[in-house]
Amino acid sequence: DHYKSLKAVVSTQSTGYFKQINLSSPLTMILRGEALLPTLLLLLTATSTTALYANEWTCSRGSAQFLCENIEQCSKFIAVDRRLREYCGRINQAKDQDQYKPVDELMISSPTLETVRYTSADYLTTEGQMRTLPASTTQYKSEKYIEPSDSPFDSGVAYDDEDSQPDGVPTRITSPPVNVTVAKGGTVRMSCSAEGNPSPGITLTKSENTYSPDITRLNPKTSENMSGNGVVQTMTNVNEDNEGWYTCQACNYYGCDRARAYLRLLDLCAQPENQCPPPKRCEADPYTSTTKCVCPQFCAMDEMFNYLPSGGLCNNYCETQPNTCFMNRQACAKDISDIRALYYEPCQQNIQDPVFLKNDPEVIRKETTNNSEVFEFECPVDEDVHITEIQWYRDDEREPFAVGTASGRVSVSVDSIAKFYCVPIKCSQQSMDFRHLVANVKVVPAPTTAPTPTIPPTPDNIETPQAPRSTCSVFGDPHFLTYDKSTYDYNGRCDNVLAMDCEKASWFVYGRMRACGENKEGSCLESATLIVTGDFVELQRGWLVNVDGQKVVPKNRPNEEITITGRSSKFVLKFDGATLMMYVVVGTTQDANGKELEERVVLYWDGYVSLTIQTPMSTGTCGMCGNNDGKASNDMRTRRKGMTTDPFVFGESWKIGRRCEVGVPAESVGEVCGERYSSVRQECEDIFSSGKLAQCGVDKEPYVAGCVYDECKGQFVPDLPPKCVVAKAYATVCEKGSWERGDDLPIFWDVEGWEGEVGCPTEGERFQPTLDTGCPQPTSEEELRGDYKWRI
Repeated sequence: DHYKSLKAVVSTQSTGYFKQINLSSPLTMILRGEALLPTLLLLLTATSTTALYANEWTCSRGSAQFLCENIEQCSKFIAVDRRLREYCGRINQAKDQDQYKPVDELMISSPTLETVRYTSADYLTTEGQMRTLPASTTQYKSEKYIEPSDSPFDSGVAYDDEDSQPDGVPTRITSPPVNVTVAKGGTVRMSCSAEGNPSPGITLTKSENTYSPDITRLNPKTSENMSGNGVVQTMTNVNEDNEGWYTCQACNYYGCDRARAYLRLLDLCAQPENQCPPPKRCEADPYTSTTKCVCPQFCAMDEMFNYLPSGGLCNNYCETQPNTCFMNRQACAKDISDIRALYYEPCQQNIQDPVFLKNDPEVIRKETTNNSEVFEFECPVDEDVHITEIQWYRDDEREPFAVGTASGRVSVSVDSIAKFYCVPIKCSQQSMDFRHLVANVKVVPAPTTAPTPTIPPTPDNIETPQAPRSTCSVFGDPHFLTYDKSTYDYNGRCDNVLAMDCEKASWFVYGRMRACGENKEGSCLESATLIVTGDFVELQRGWLVNVDGQKVVPKNRPNEEITITGRSSKFVLKFDGATLMMYVVVGTTQDANGKELEERVVLYWDGYVSLTIQTPMSTGTCGMCGNNDGKASNDMRTRRKGMTTDPFVFGESWKIGRRCEVGVPAESVGEVCGERYSSVRQECEDIFSSGKLAQCGVDKEPYVAGCVYDECKGQFVPDLPPKCVVAKAYATVCEKGSWERGDDLPIFWDVEGWEGEVGCPTEGERFQPTLDTGCPQPTSEEELRGDYKWRI
């Protein structure tokens, strides 16, 4: 009868990924205490299982009687220590003497539940992504008193006299488990410790597998001192089944305490930056958190060198290979993605290179009243040379828009300016050495005096309404105004994450900051790159655009929409003569009425040093533009080290370049201006309080402060005065529109002609100085001819 209130259970997990430290059997309820204290903790069930076969399940959830009757068999599945064997010996001895009786469950009352809430710490889910997950604890207190027992699992000094026995202390978790993120296939450890009197038993299991024990069956005997226990869970080869909430439960007779933590699985190969070009696949190393691209097994190794009956095949790179399996494996190893068999015989010998009969491209200018014109082109290649097909390309597109025979022609529809190239395929071998410019075409509207008819709205020409966006500005030398309206200066010398989607990592905006000014004491934004699901588009100085090494010249197509189609995203560019706008649709949402809204990431680039970034207001972000949660106080969250109030520490944490100069902490405006501060301040205030800039409702103070700082420092080119560069950044936010939280529509302010009102260079006067800050670019005529030689 002395042992009737003490029972134990060990819970196992069928997936087999849980391991006790120094144990090989899979466990989810760890039976271990501090300094080798007894490992038997709680007995949760009361039903007898003596008739059951001893296996992992029955040993884990059986009664104490069953465990002791089958201790040798159960030792194969659970941890059995010396004290457990001694205890079972006493149980078996009592049973032999007919002194042991099972506990009558009907005499035990249920515990009373009390709940206490806790908050967990922030943790880093992926590089640059912060999350906060709630944690909680639950305490149980028993209303039923049980007579003390002589259980060998009481800790400390036991008291036979009930009156002299110290009061029992409910269990309290002293070191709860913490939220953790682990790469798929990796190893993770979770730990928990608790104290109480008597010493508590502890389990650490997945929350859905955590059972509430009947603590009235536990030994109530107390000790002279408080004592504690701890538990450590080690999980190897972690997969999707292991992700979720885990509960640490610690109990003694006087109460239970619970704490939860979340294990998040990070699939390294699912990250956009780790995508592999087909046919390669991503392979992750969870121990180093790195990935590599590997080729698949196209066939068994013994099939690799079996030649075809014809003696092999000829691929489109004029290579004879034994079979398609060998060809695909070799191509994958060389990163060749367009490999294919030309014919299933060995390649012919001495195949000549393509010969063009005409070198000068056609220059076509067509006036039309139609939306577009159809043209036919022919590739001027000598038909006597071995050519298998002709591929046709438009402008700088990476994929051919048409493939035809060597003697065939191609018909295309043109609605603006376009260049057309043909690429002869020699032995099906594509080479840009054979890329031939066939024609430059420009389609322009024909002169007409008739008014342009108004097209009534139809489902085909109504633009999808846009979801509200938050605005971040980077301007001047350089100054940052975050989504949540906090301001700071950062004197960087590297590539930094300006903004990124911290919920899905679906898009990123990187900024390249370099030393600027005659003495290189300043720091300015040199370019900005928007990355969406693996597609890169970089905005450079002079409004030049870089797409995977190919140059796009928006200045030659003012007020025209230019569409850049990537592998999975479509970027739209438009240059209005002073500002280059680029947007990409990153998703859709619905308003309160169920109407579909388009979520866009939009960049406005002044072609020099100022960038305005607008991103969906509902998206949690991170980076130098802040977290977009409506609270300015928590914007300076570093990449890995939590919150800071130091702009330099904050900015340096978001560097992504590996070979960068170390940034320099920004000087205060007092150090920069000295005695000039008052006069320069008045000059800047006059600019923002004059004319149309004064009517704009956007907060002016961040831009006034930036104007004072930059005007005193004077780091910009002479034809682009610092105060006017900052004023242009402010005018861009005003005229392009911005949303306030809670509003469905943006607010626009008309600031056209602001330059003449404040004495700044006009749009036309700024054009050439801004253009000269970047790489040399072709004129529209040079671009149309297609013979411009880039000097970069």
